[in-house]
Amino acid sequence: MDRMEERKAELLKLTKDFCDRHLNEEYEELTGHLIELMSKEEKVLFMKGQLNIWAAAVVHAVGFVNRLSSSKRDPYVPTEELFEYFGVKAATPMQKSRKLRERFNMNVLGSEFETKATRQNSSFNNIGINVLFNLNPDYKNDMEQGSERPISDSTNHDFSNEDWSILEDYEEEIGKVLGFNELKTGVKYPDQKIGDMFYVDKQNLLKFYHYLDERFSFPIEGYHSSQIGPQIYMFDDLTCTAFDQKIKVDPVYGIIMDCIHEDEPKKMPLAQLEVEEDHDAYHLLKLYHKWFFNYK
Repeated sequence: MDRMEERKAELLKLTKDFCDRHLNEEYEELTGHLIELMSKEEKVLFMKGQLNIWAAAVVHAVGFVNRLSSSKRDPYVPTEELFEYFGVKAATPMQKSRKLRERFNMNVLGSEFETKATRQNSSFNNIGINVLFNLNPDYKNDMEQGSERPISDSTNHDFSNEDWSILEDYEEEIGKVLGFNELKTGVKYPDQKIGDMFYVDKQNLLKFYHYLDERFSFPIEGYHSSQIGPQIYMFDDLTCTAFDQKIKVDPVYGIIMDCIHEDEPKKMPLAQLEVEEDHDAYHLLKLYHKWFFNYK
């Protein structure tokens, strides 16, 4: 057995033990599936770093998709208890979890990493945009629960032992949208500090909402894609007429839009809207997508 297989086996054991104690077989299968996908990449992420941190990141990534930290869900494990089990601080595994979710297209709006219960409770089915928010009994609970923001005080925090990363162009642009004009591309910043500044909560969602509201021109012709199987997607054309003026933003689904699909009015998250590359809204839409899916 080579070193990669040895580390994969150890990582699988760590996640399996956690699932056996606190979750279920479905979570064990989903975390194992994620680790298997990681092992097939040219650059295997878990070959570097402590495996307990990667185990925490893997479980957190799958749990994020399925709202594991929401007390309204079963199973339910608070984020701090998850990290405490693996003996890790929040900043590093959360940063690695974001990296996994970005790389493997894991999000709360439809993913191959959803449990059966998550798919059944979703406000958006896998056939098309057919379910309105007010028809989903879990929607109100999700809004009341909100998104769990990691608790950290970066004012006097010592970042010398934390991971640092070079800020990319799109991150500087996100910083300007959110009011952090001091951030500059090419400069190294602590991952935890950027994660706290960019975290997708109601306050930052409203900042993005107002920024885009001033710059988008409606109506926007676009499409919505649904994953209906491994590597299988279905596309629905739609017209977005405005940002929703009543809900505006939701802590789980983000900015909400009023759309028309097959001559019927629908509510849809901006995070599920896609447009062609030559569309005027393409750049800002992709900027929002990168922020929303990387910093939740």
